[in-house]
Amino acid sequence: MKKNRKKNGTPAEITEKGETTQEMEAIMDAASDDTAEIELLLDNNAPTDEPEAPKAPDEDGIDDVPDAFEQAAPADEAAAVDPMTQTSDPDADANTQPVDNTAEDTTVPDDGEDDDELQPTEPAPDEELPEDNSVSSSPEASLSDGAEYKKLGLYLHIPFCKSKCAYCDFYSSDKIVCSGRKIPEEMKLYCTALKNNMRIISERTTQYNVDTVFIGGGTPTALPPKLLLDIVKEVENDFYLDDDCEFTVEMNPATADARLLKKLRRAGVNRLSIGLQSAHNHELAALSRIHTTGDFTECFQMAREAGFDNINIDVMFGIPEQTKQTFMETLEFVVSMKPEHISMYNLRIEDGTPFGEKKHMLPLPDEDTECAMYFDGIAYLASQGYHQYEISNFARDGYECRHNMRYWLGEEYIGCGPAAHSYFGGRRFSLRRSLAQYCKLLETKGTSLPSSLLDESYVIDRREEVAEYLMLRLRLCSGIDTEDFRARFGADFDEIFGRKLAVYIKHGLMTHENGHYAFTPQGMFVSNQILSNIIPFETKYEKSGKTS
Repeated sequence: MKKNRKKNGTPAEITEKGETTQEMEAIMDAASDDTAEIELLLDNNAPTDEPEAPKAPDEDGIDDVPDAFEQAAPADEAAAVDPMTQTSDPDADANTQPVDNTAEDTTVPDDGEDDDELQPTEPAPDEELPEDNSVSSSPEASLSDGAEYKKLGLYLHIPFCKSKCAYCDFYSSDKIVCSGRKIPEEMKLYCTALKNNMRIISERTTQYNVDTVFIGGGTPTALPPKLLLDIVKEVENDFYLDDDCEFTVEMNPATADARLLKKLRRAGVNRLSIGLQSAHNHELAALSRIHTTGDFTECFQMAREAGFDNINIDVMFGIPEQTKQTFMETLEFVVSMKPEHISMYNLRIEDGTPFGEKKHMLPLPDEDTECAMYFDGIAYLASQGYHQYEISNFARDGYECRHNMRYWLGEEYIGCGPAAHSYFGGRRFSLRRSLAQYCKLLETKGTSLPSSLLDESYVIDRREEVAEYLMLRLRLCSGIDTEDFRARFGADFDEIFGRKLAVYIKHGLMTHENGHYAFTPQGMFVSNQILSNIIPFETKYEKSGKTS
């Protein structure tokens, strides 16, 4: 969780820290002088049977392209392109800041591009490849006798909103909206491109069963029902879904439609994530949300009547005009609805958003009040049968979000749509943040994804893998299992990190019990600062913006 260093009031008041904040920062300062020597100790503890390191990319950068992308060599040395930093499309959007997929609201940041960029433009042609016959389209032919299917998560991004919230930095636009029965051409083009994206990926993943699907945004239900249902059906046509596949769709209460919800449930969607944020209309207005508490109540009832028995509700704390009392009233309202899952997020003020431009003017709670909201919220939800299993997520037994769990456990997933991220085959890669380019290059299905769609791509080396393991596992209340760490990395976790973590255990920010290291709620609230002390280098994962 990124902790917002923001205060309400005059500059003089902003410099004053509450007692809770001062105490936590004193612990951070005391611990920051002691740096864990991760690289040296990992080298000393490296297992003798460690697999061969990934091959370095060729000078032309072609080996740095994931298998699903075009890998045609340039015509001459002068034309060499590194797909991590350059595109074959000279008109492509230069902004390449990627998306954070770790939270329940699994969306992508908005790069503030001009509205005109959303209109399809003609890119430079990509070199066509011959049909790739290396992967059979038949799963039976792809698997050897007795082999089991691997598991895969699928994320689909819908970059449209009915109205953009003032705090939102996700990659989406409210300039393309559906009015009455008229469907914008851009939405049609996007859905065609998304389906072609899925078809290409499906041919490369025939040895996988998809066990989690998450359609996020933006606002997926801002699409006309026909287009959204076509996307859901395409998932079933292209991928082999587990019988118990968790299939989630996000929605804003202002876009609720009883007929659509019933059709989604019949089509196989079995989980909804509904963004409430607050049960107080004046706080919703301060967030520029377009729904009311009454809209949410109606939406939730529609979802139950449609047959959904697995529903998440998003709420925020630390928002403008909010007090500890109004936040607790929001939680009481949410619990009264009896959802299976609750996500409780601290509002983040991001640069480049309307909130970011006026952050010093916003009537925000101070940091100590935010701390109290978080700790009181955890205690209250626990008393109502919602156990915390991750920094911001609470569930009744058996209803933890399996899709988000795969992010935190380092399991494989593939994202489709502009700015979507993937982790597949030991490599992280993402697609460029350009709706126009995406629609144009995928208006027809090719044999592979055009390489000019690729934003970043890198193999996870040993050092990065350890750092990601720490960052992601410590999001979970179960924390790090030292035996699992040894099995994965052939190294002693206590030897590498034990001395470093002792100060946090001493001050109640972490626990060390039964071979597990984990954050307490107090530690979770300042987890980013602790992790920056534990990991003495900036990871590629952090640079890509994928922390939350």
